[in-house]
Amino acid sequence: MGLHVSDQNKVGFYYESGTYGVGSSALQWFGLVQNSNIDSSMGIFSLRFAGNTSRNVNQFVDGPVDYTATVEYYPQDFKMLGYALGSSTDTASGAGLNFHRAWEVDSNAGGAFISGTKNLFNSFTLYDGQASTAAGKNKVNELKGCVINSFNLTAAKGEIVTCSLDLIGQSLAFSSGALVAQTAATTKPFRWNDVKIHMPSGTVIDNVTDISFTINNNLEPQHYLNGSVYIANSVPMNRDYELTLTMNSDSEYMKPYYDQYFMSGITFNAMLDIQDLSAGAGSRNMFIIMSGCKMMDMENPTGNEGINTVTMTIAPQTVNAIGVDTIVKYNPW
Repeated sequence: MGLHVSDQNKVGFYYESGTYGVGSSALQWFGLVQNSNIDSSMGIFSLRFAGNTSRNVNQFVDGPVDYTATVEYYPQDFKMLGYALGSSTDTASGAGLNFHRAWEVDSNAGGAFISGTKNLFNSFTLYDGQASTAAGKNKVNELKGCVINSFNLTAAKGEIVTCSLDLIGQSLAFSSGALVAQTAATTKPFRWNDVKIHMPSGTVIDNVTDISFTINNNLEPQHYLNGSVYIANSVPMNRDYELTLTMNSDSEYMKPYYDQYFMSGITFNAMLDIQDLSAGAGSRNMFIIMSGCKMMDMENPTGNEGINTVTMTIAPQTVNAIGVDTIVKYNPW
């Protein structure tokens, strides 16, 4: 018996381009992966019918196969933002730095590197490998045709920034052979002190303790009458954004946020500013720009000890992002 021990695990992704569900190129790096999980649903029908003469199930019939996955990691870059919003482009800026822009894709357009005519977003193959101490007993899963159903970024005081992906895939390939080679990025992950929130744009809130930003594409996997048990594609429905901030209550911010943004309901712009200043100003950052924001909820409980806190739930109307780092491409080419 050979144990699968976590220090030998490998998690990454392959770019897909040209054909949805077909990976290409070398294994890519998500970031410092903390957890990966692929969930397989075989959709088996348990059939009972008149004349069975038993209380037991009489037949098991194979049904539609659905695959979902989650990946949680400490980000060293923001490649996955482009996959979550729908599309991204890369532009060399000189001096070894490169700009990366991610923007929304709607139903009348496709990603810049669209994978197949029926898939609106860029897709990728998730690689999840566990190595065994016994030869030929490895567990390697490749979930093909992955599209991001939801993307979440969280930052909390004194902690490392965390990203989590909820994925819908098309088909799964299993093997027990050797794990593929993987090159780890050596840059440090982003930390709490790399993160600021501008709300409205140009005004930095200096006493935020927790931030959560979510993109939800509300994907609907499509099982057609096409001779296959696997989905043909995942169609994005209405897109939802949510920004949640928790901060210490104070006189500078409390009145305008409560009176103007929550009670009066005016819209505003906000920006999530993520910059590794230790790498040099303007050399490693990502700005997530949120427009048409609406304060949906504002909680400010009155307790009997400690600092009062405020939790704001904000719904941006549109989102795009732009960043810069030394990575040449966030895309296949």
